Amino acid sequence: METRKDKNPFMWPENVESLSKNSLINIKENSAYIWRILIKIIDHGGSPDYIPANYDRQIESGRLLHTVTKQDNATGEKLKALKNALKDEENREKFLGSQFYEALRVLRNGSTDSTSDETWINYHASEGSYWSTKGALSSALISYKDDDSAKIGIDMDAFLDTIIKKDSNGKYVLTDISSVDGELLIDAVAKTIDIMKNSEKFRNNFKHNEQDESEIF
Repeated sequence: METRKDKNPFMWPENVESLSKNSLINIKENSAYIWRILIKIIDHGGSPDYIPANYDRQIESGRLLHTVTKQDNATGEKLKALKNALKDEENREKFLGSQFYEALRVLRNGSTDSTSDETWINYHASEGSYWSTKGALSSALISYKDDDSAKIGIDMDAFLDTIIKKDSNGKYVLTDISSVDGELLIDAVAKTIDIMKNSEKFRNNFKHNEQDESEIF
């Protein structure tokens, strides 16, 4: 199955009627899995050494959690190549200076404006509820993947293409995109954040409130 893009080349189209509910959920579960890995990486200065063991084993298989589209195996290989590339200090420096990294920071913050009240630290679940034991971003990822009515948002294969690609010799190397494309990438991430915040479980259980920054993930 081919992926179709909307006007932003990094986004899945809003119209996904051709997908079954199971396929939709599986695509979003793959996306949430990749987001979690990437968040762990940026939280530790670009190092892949803190990825949980169960995720690390899955990455090393070169496969995503589910195979839905024909490029899913390629996406899994790109994720593996990125993780292994980041073992090198020079590659980590490139990663931390990339448009890809800036887009990830937007997801981590929950807003394109780090001072906005829309950042994750300003969302909090009712005390004593199931969700109160989880951070806002982590809960948003859970709600996003479980909501079969929510849109997909960013195309994770296209997202990874902005940081790692094969060179002329077929070897994966780190890359970067222009600042103009970087703006489109950040726009795609921001739209995906909106999808997460509007997914049913998150919308019904999280409200704006002050929250300790250490608790957002």
